[in-house]
Formats: sequence, C-alpha cells, structure tokens
Amino acid sequence: MITRSSTVTRDAVIIGSTVIMLPAIWIRTFSRLTSISVSGVLSSLLLTTVVVISYAVDPNREAVHDTSSAIHENVNWTHLPIAAGILVASLSGHAGLPSMRRSMKNPQNFEHCLNVAFFSMFLLYATMGSISYFYFGGATQVLVTANLNDASGVTGFVLLRLGKLRITINEVVTVLVAMSAYSTIPALTYVIAELIVDTISRSAG
Repeated sequence: MITRSSTVTRDAVIIGSTVIMLPAIWIRTFSRLTSISVSGVLSSLLLTTVVVISYAVDPNREAVHDTSSAIHENVNWTHLPIAAGILVASLSGHAGLPSMRRSMKNPQNFEHCLNVAFFSMFLLYATMGSISYFYFGGATQVLVTANLNDASGVTGFVLLRLGKLRITINEVVTVLVAMSAYSTIPALTYVIAELIVDTISRSAG
C-alpha cells in the first residue's frame, strides 16, 4: 500500500530527476556530451571494480544468505531471453554511431575507435557478469547492486564519517548507478532528435 507521504516523495523524485535531465538532453553536439560520457564510463568502471573487490574480500561469500546462491548452471534456458535482452539494451547506443562519426574531427579513425570501444564494453560486461554470477550464483538479480545491498558483507562498510553523516559503499554504488544511467540518456535523445529534425527538413525541402 502506498501512503500519501510516500506518493509525494516518489513524485518529487520523478520531477527532480526530470529537471536534472533537461540540461543534458538539450545538448545538440556530441563534442559537448564528452564530459557526460566520460562520467558514465568512469561510473561503469568503478561499479565493476566494486563488484570485483567485494567478491575478493568478502569473508562470507561462500555463505550468502540465499540458498540458491550456491547453484551454478552452465545454461539457464528460462532466463536466456532476459539475458539477451539486457545485452542488446546495453548496446543500444549503436544508433548514434553515424552521427558520432560525422561529429569526429578525424573520421578516418572511426573504425579503430569503434573496435576499442566495443572490445572495452565486452570486457567490462563480461567481467561484471562473470564475477556477479560466481558471487551470487542462481540468486543473481537483474541489477547486481540489489544483491550487493542485500547479501554482501562488504558494501555496508563506512567509507566516510562526518559527525552523524555516514557514507557507505552501498550509497556510493547507488550514486554510480545513477551516474551511469544519466550518461546514457542524452546521447540517445540526441540521435532521436536529429532523426526528427532531418525528417522535417527533408519534408520541408
């Protein structure tokens, strides 16, 4: 049951998130999106690092509270479509590649940049997926950060304490997830806007 106060809080979060996104989605060139894209890459790297370190140093990783975490299967056909969908969604930025190439100062380097980018993405996703599965097994959720919050004995570690303020690894992970999500939206919005503008321009011409 959702109370009035919780509904107001949710609405405030939705409105606040929309307002925060507006400056980013109004950017009309890829060169100006560089800083946002870099923040997304860094947040993804840091998230992967947190998962790897948590797996490496968690003294209770062999006894995660969910009993299904001990189950490991080579192939789970039931969940394969979900996994494939997540992978495809992760690569959805390919729609912006033609526009990105046109925006490059040296377009002749596009193929090399593309190879490096996709190899880096594969390495990052493979590391995150593999370590998460070794860590949580059959209990791995779509968002592994939920597993970290519920089952990891490491992510509650306090990184910074200022009086009553405590910043834990859980809270840092939440910020990193938000940064990663924030960085993906402007580029996709830019591509959609460019397609609409091009279509209108051709129709008007």
